[in-house]
Formats: sequence, C-alpha cells, structure tokens
Amino acid sequence: MEKIKKEDKKNKWLLIYISFAIILFLIGFYGFFAVLSKDTMYNGIRIENIDISNMTKEEALNHIKNEREKDLNNKKMSLKFKDKNYTIELKELGFYYDYKKAVDESYKVGREGNIFNRLKVILNTKKHGKELELKSGYDLKSIDKLVDKISEDINIESKDAVFYFNQGNISITEEQIGRKVDEELLKEKIKNNIYKLEDIEIPVEKVNPKITKAELSKINGIIGQYSTSFKTSSKERKENIRISAKALDGKLLMPGEIFSFNETTGPRSKQNGYKEATVIVNGEFTPGLGGGVCQVSTALYNAILLSNLEIIERHPHSLPVKYASYGQDAAVAYGVLDFKFKNNFDFPVYIHTKSTDDNLNIYIYGDKNRKR
Repeated sequence: MEKIKKEDKKNKWLLIYISFAIILFLIGFYGFFAVLSKDTMYNGIRIENIDISNMTKEEALNHIKNEREKDLNNKKMSLKFKDKNYTIELKELGFYYDYKKAVDESYKVGREGNIFNRLKVILNTKKHGKELELKSGYDLKSIDKLVDKISEDINIESKDAVFYFNQGNISITEEQIGRKVDEELLKEKIKNNIYKLEDIEIPVEKVNPKITKAELSKINGIIGQYSTSFKTSSKERKENIRISAKALDGKLLMPGEIFSFNETTGPRSKQNGYKEATVIVNGEFTPGLGGGVCQVSTALYNAILLSNLEIIERHPHSLPVKYASYGQDAAVAYGVLDFKFKNNFDFPVYIHTKSTDDNLNIYIYGDKNRKR
C-alpha cells in the first residue's frame, strides 16, 4: 500500500513537471510567434546611423525623411569665376534620397528564410545592430540647365577687328577677346562634387578672335590695280558690270583664304538684278543674263596678276574679247566656270572697286612694303 502511494506521488510530480514544461514551451512558442509576426522594425536596425527600431514602415519613413531633409537644406556648393559666385543648393540639382527603398530593405531584415534563420538574424541584429544604406541620386537635366544658365552669364563672344575703307582712308576697330565656359568639364566637376561639396573653380576658356587689329594694320597701300573701259557697252551690260563690281568691293581675304568670283557675285539672275546682254556661249555671241560680268572677272584677274597673288582657277573665253589682250581674260559662268585665287601672303588683302559710267577700276590693297 505504501509502495502505491509513493508511485502516485511520483506520477503526480511527473505530471507537474510535464505540465510546467508544456507551459514553458507554449510561452516560448507564443513569444517566438509574437516576435516573428510583429509588424514593426526589429531592434538594432539603423539607416545611416538613424535608429528606426520598433517603428512601423510609415513611422520609419517619416522619421528618416524628417532627419535627412533638415540636413539636405544645408547642403550647398559654391561655383566661382573671378568676381562671379554661384551658391547652389543640392535641391537645385534635383538631389534626392530614396527613402522608400531604404525602409523597404530595412523591413525585410529578419523576415526572409525559414523560422530558424529568421530568429538567428533577429537575435544577431538585436545584439550587434544592422545599418543599411540610404541611396541617393540627382537629376542630370537639372545640372544641364544650371550649366546653361552659368554659361549664358559668363560667356562673351569674341569680336573680330573690322577694316573700314572710306575714300582712301583706312580705319580699323579693336578686336575683342571672348570667353567660353567648358560646359562638359563643369558638368563633370559638379557631379563629382555632389558628395564632397567643395568650392569649384568654373573652367573658362579664352576665345581668340580670328582677325586682329595688328593683322589688319598690315594693310598699308595698293599692291596691284587694273582699269578697264566699257564706254561703248549697252546700258544693260553696264548695269551688270556695276552689280558684279559692287559685289567685289570690300572683300577681305586673310592669309591662306581662297576667293571665288562666283561665290562672291552670286547667280546671274533677274532676282539679283542682272539684265540680259551679249555673252559668249560655245564660241558664239548670244543674249544671256549677266552679259558683261566677264569683263569684271577679267579686270580682277589682271589686278591679281599684278599683285602676285596665287591663281587657283582661270578659264579663257572661246573667242577673243575686245576689253583684254589675248590670254589676259578670265571667263566665268555660274556653276560652270569660275575664277579663283588664293591669298598666299602672310598679310590680309582687301579688294576695292570703283566704277563710273565708262570705267571700272579695281584696287588690291595689302602690305606694299612686303609684296613679293
């Protein structure tokens, strides 16, 4: 009987132990379940040193945004060029933080994999912490617009010196050196500086004019001239000579430049004022627009010969002409025959024409002291 009582007592304590174990298990199970099913961030999670432990996604998003936006308002860079200074806020460059992505990535911590892996990550994060990156970016179009605005403010067009000829008197204006922002380099400097926020020296290039007063001042006199008479010409032919001669007047050629008679005088058309007069076509005299223009090209050809300039293209007429010696003429036909020469000197040359009712005078100006 005593033995039965001892067995009952033993079973009773065993039952108590089992019950206690079951209770502990249930407590642990529900504890783990509560941990695994919580809808807030786990302990120890930070986004770039900002603690978001135990926050909902919405709370974390608002918190990190408030913290970083305050900081973003103070982020600026300075761009300088001489007396010009541009203070640029990062917001002007379309700078932004990807808050949502950072919060979404934070929320995934401890929520991926099986139960054991999740518990391991959760416990490890609570003990050691876990920091996630807050990624950012900027708008390339905003940078382009900024650089365009700065360039518009800084850029200065270069201006060539200008040669004026008035009744034999020469005057020359000063050239102006320009400047131009190196836009591509400036864009790169801005992009590389977004996370440094150092002062930037705006890269600006000097833009030299093509023509300077010093070069134009080399023109000091006549290096070649030629005269031709058209006294017996019809009024239509005289008008054609006047129009084409006027087109030549004031033409300036820098060293190395090539002159084209056809390009300078343009198409011989009614729209350009040309009249119908006698021309030579295929060895015959026949009416045509621009008759008489060849007398101008011939006069120019002879003036160029006397100036020792380099002839590039010249064509004789198919018939002898009255206004020039044999072999001294220069036929032109727009789109077919042209008269061209090159300024082979190291100084500019200037063409001046003067026509009356009966005569055409062509003067080539240059450095009369250095003519070869």
